[in-house]
This record gives sequence, C-alpha cells and structure tokens, in this order.
Amino acid sequence: MYADKWLRGTLRDETAATRGIWADVLMLAADGAYGDKGIVQIAPKLGLSDEQISRLLWLSEPEWCAAKTRLIETNRIMLGDGNTLHIVNWTKYQSEYDRQKPQRQSKSSKGKKKKKRGGAG
Repeated sequence: MYADKWLRGTLRDETAATRGIWADVLMLAADGAYGDKGIVQIAPKLGLSDEQISRLLWLSEPEWCAAKTRLIETNRIMLGDGNTLHIVNWTKYQSEYDRQKPQRQSKSSKGKKKKKRGGAG
C-alpha cells in the first residue's frame, strides 16, 4: 500500500470501516493461504463464502456484505468463477514488490551459498 494513495486517494471518500476492510481484503489476496496473485480463493475457481470471509476478517456477515458491495461498486474488487474474489488492478498494488522480487531472491540464494561453504569443511 502506498501512503500517498492511502491518505489522499479516492479511498478517503469511504467510511473508516470500508477502508479497513479493503486493507484486509488486500492482505487476504496476498496471503499464500488464500492466493497470492490478487485472487482470494481456497483452490482454483473455488472461493470463500461470505460467512467464511467474515469469520476470517472478524466481521459480522452483514458488515462484510455491505463492504463487499461497496468495493464492487467502486471497482476495487470483482467476483469471478466459483465465488472467487479478484482485486481489480492487482499489479498496481504490487508493482514495487514485484520489481524488487528478483533482487530479494538473489540475496536469499547468495546467503544460502555462503552458509554451505562455511559449514563442515
């Protein structure tokens, strides 16, 4: 999440509850347990029910459904096959992370190689 967009973007027009739920939905979409490609699902084309999402986010089902409706209306999320939840413009939220991913992977693999050489030898 980018500070300028969070503090001065169109999301400021939403209630505090909707903003918080939006942040939670972004985190679900990034969590390896439910996807990590901007789609909230438990298996390909198998999404979570409103009851399951509301429990995961510690919300009442009506709170979740109201926020979900608003996030759909404002084109932040859309529903896909099997009730999957898709983050619209997912790459917009991930661009900095994705850009730096090769550097992180390179540093990680170099650290592992050093440990192997310095081990029992």
